Amino acid sequence: MAPGWLVLRTWRLRDVRFFAVDADTGAVLASSEAGQRVPIAEHVIHTPEAIFPLTLAPKQRVLTVVRIQDKTFPVVSVRLHDPDARVTEQQHRHDLAVTLLGFVLAIVLVLLVQGDSRYAVVASWLGGTAITELTFCAVCAHPSETGRCRLS
Repeated sequence: MAPGWLVLRTWRLRDVRFFAVDADTGAVLASSEAGQRVPIAEHVIHTPEAIFPLTLAPKQRVLTVVRIQDKTFPVVSVRLHDPDARVTEQQHRHDLAVTLLGFVLAIVLVLLVQGDSRYAVVASWLGGTAITELTFCAVCAHPSETGRCRLS
């Protein structure tokens, strides 16, 4: 089987531990940690989300165990992704976020050109909101094939 990435979507999880256990012997094949408690540099795949690489040999059976610990427990989506498809999806999301930021900055510019202090307040609020959203959505746009995060 081609390598895959087990992706847990929501990036806000505090502590995520992943174990790959051989279904026949019960031996732990791999384990790793992710989440906000662990620095991104120590994640297996250097992204804010909990992403774990998973590769199976032909006819190999593996039991995956994921332990999530958090003060609040949002809805968590667990999916297996092809690494190349995941990078393409993240690039698309990054491009969409940058396009939206461009439109918002154009609106901010138009508001500031008006010369009215009320418009300037709205422009500063809108610009601050857009930049804050961009930092949470697209700071680490996509991991590369090596698992390192690339900023574009």
